[in-house]
Amino acid sequence: MQVSPGSVRLPGFLFYSENSIEAVMVLKKLTAIITAIIMLAAQGPAYALGEDTAYRLSSEGAGVWGIIASYSADMGMPANALPQSLATNSTYEQAEFLMASKALGRDVSAIAGIIKRSQMKNGKLADFTDGTGEKSVRAHIWGIIALYSAWDNGYDKSSALRWLKTKQNSDGGFGYEAGKPSDIKTTSEAVLAFKALGIESEEAAARALSYIEAKLPAEKNGEKLAWAFFAKHSMGKDDQKLYERLRSYELPDGSYSLSSSNKTYNYAATCAALLALKEYENGYSVFKKLHNADMFKDLRRTDYAYLEVMELVNRGIASGYPDSTFRPSLKVTRAEFAKFLVYALGYENSPARESITFKDLEDHWAEKTVYTAVGKKLINGIGKGRFAPDQNVTGAQIVAMLVRAKGLEGIAARFEGENWYDGYVSAAIRRGLIYEGFDPETSATRAQCAKALSKLY
Repeated sequence: MQVSPGSVRLPGFLFYSENSIEAVMVLKKLTAIITAIIMLAAQGPAYALGEDTAYRLSSEGAGVWGIIASYSADMGMPANALPQSLATNSTYEQAEFLMASKALGRDVSAIAGIIKRSQMKNGKLADFTDGTGEKSVRAHIWGIIALYSAWDNGYDKSSALRWLKTKQNSDGGFGYEAGKPSDIKTTSEAVLAFKALGIESEEAAARALSYIEAKLPAEKNGEKLAWAFFAKHSMGKDDQKLYERLRSYELPDGSYSLSSSNKTYNYAATCAALLALKEYENGYSVFKKLHNADMFKDLRRTDYAYLEVMELVNRGIASGYPDSTFRPSLKVTRAEFAKFLVYALGYENSPARESITFKDLEDHWAEKTVYTAVGKKLINGIGKGRFAPDQNVTGAQIVAMLVRAKGLEGIAARFEGENWYDGYVSAAIRRGLIYEGFDPETSATRAQCAKALSKLY
């Protein structure tokens, strides 16, 4: 489509149409359908639940793990899927309840306080919330993970870690109770607790992973395989064979069976598989997602681009400010967006291009990152040997970079228009790369940049 001088800007979104807005809307619908088909084809074996199974997990009365698993997949959940409080003195059950409550967007500080107050002098998060009971290793493990999910560090983490290490059996595994034989599920859960405590590189975590490796060949339980895969992948241990084994338990509707021989829906196996496979696809766990969910005081779950912002934060691409704000309305510079893009594409460790130099980049904080983006042919200067790193990035510049990142410059080159960016915008429209609020000549905000970068996934 060629952009005509008489094109119409649709307020707050696109700016194209030569004759009628209706024609543009039809084109947009067709583009969305084509883009969806292309995305599905590109994703290959990505995990997706059927409607019936998704409803089972996220509907009222589905249970805490159904809520947590649904949250990991960004599936909507009714507010009444969980009671407002839980009448139990089980620390493990309160830990589950905390994570499910936070998944629903509730304030979990009171529940976190109940769990913290259960900690005993020896570091154990007690079996019961009155501070009694030292048998349950699982209660301790999930207390740690729940408090991490709540972003609550107000307990003695060092002594909690020491107690957990003392319960590691000689084979490197953990039993669900102190003194019990090791089992693969509890050991996998312990690995996730180590991850939450930030000690994934220590010997105790390595020994636990070795135990899991040793037991995996004989394991035939779908739920346990899912937890093992979750634990390994969260520690950066990719295992394609284990992934394929786990997927062999998948049923046609996306749910999972407990047994490879009895192919029937199993709630626990389905929840565990969804948690594991979403960690695999996203690159971060549901517990990290819960941990970061309310980290910014100026960004609520109902705000524009919340999900996209948190995706960048969870992936380590973007971060907030020391005052616990994200500042979603703040304008973004060309250097800042170049950094976002380089990290979003995983190029942060790629060599920088040295054959092109910009005189206004010397000793600039983003010098290496910008040259990496230039080397990947994602971004150009503005002429006369300048890059203008501190100039605000515009919608047109962002779309041009997205088109280049997707390898669509050939499509962009087919279109002509009055402006340098018309071909890029045309290609972006056809491939679903236009973000909400796009304006080619207006500076983009941090929230809009998050929306734009989400088009890459």
